Amino acid sequence: AVGWPIPTWGHADKAATDVLAAVLGRGDSSRLHVELVKRRRIALWVGTMTEYPGERFPNLLSIVAAPQHPHTPAEVEAAIHEVVAGLIRDGLKPAELEKAVNLLEADRFRQLQDHTNLAATLAQYQAMLGDWRMPLAWVSDLRALTPERILEAARAYLKPQRRNTVTVKPQEPDTATTGTAPSHPATWEPPHPDG
Repeated sequence: AVGWPIPTWGHADKAATDVLAAVLGRGDSSRLHVELVKRRRIALWVGTMTEYPGERFPNLLSIVAAPQHPHTPAEVEAAIHEVVAGLIRDGLKPAELEKAVNLLEADRFRQLQDHTNLAATLAQYQAMLGDWRMPLAWVSDLRALTPERILEAARAYLKPQRRNTVTVKPQEPDTATTGTAPSHPATWEPPHPDG
């Protein structure tokens, strides 16, 4: 996983960082999926998230990927850095921005489809953020974004010196002391980036 600190709800750059995450890793046509999974075939999957570890305090824009055997986490990490560097260098096309905004807006309004979800979602935002209207204003913020504004956010937040990287590797069997591999190795499946 690679992560960069980003602002949370109530900050002027929240919508821009959400669009960055969507362009990079939401869906089969995202930049990271196309490059790492389809073209290079070095990752089984890749995805992004922006509201971790929570919505109230500053978050991370996180990119999570699983290497495709025989490729290594280091290869996948290097490819992630190349894709992010390309976005910072070249910016994004208006069509990429439109697609990301449509995706994020649709996700937000899907949460409000029926009375039960509407009440639960608005109550959650009121309790968490202190204003149930904030996620609705965020949709307006999304629609006001330009490719230039996204590029500014990418250059501000996705700097290499702000990056944090974590590599989770399978536990090596401890055959020296027990003579056998663990019978129940720990496993973890990250949430699918598309819900």
